[in-house]
Amino acid sequence: MKLFPRLWKTADWRDSQYIVTDKGYDYSAVRQVIRQTGKIPVIPGRNNTVVPGVRDVLRYKTRAAIERLFAQVKKINA
Repeated sequence: MKLFPRLWKTADWRDSQYIVTDKGYDYSAVRQVIRQTGKIPVIPGRNNTVVPGVRDVLRYKTRAAIERLFAQVKKINA
């Protein structure tokens, strides 16, 4: 969460409609910043979240598949 504001300010998000992150960014402040710029946050809720966010299962599955691909590449190069 500490790095999110810096990352958000330095990256170019103009061509992005959806912002896909992992559970570590499930904070209302993060979702609010994303929505204020007209983007749609795709962030799964943490296990202890009080107010669950909207689940976009299809987009999150895509994110998970990409993450698994990188894990396999790291395993091969290890």
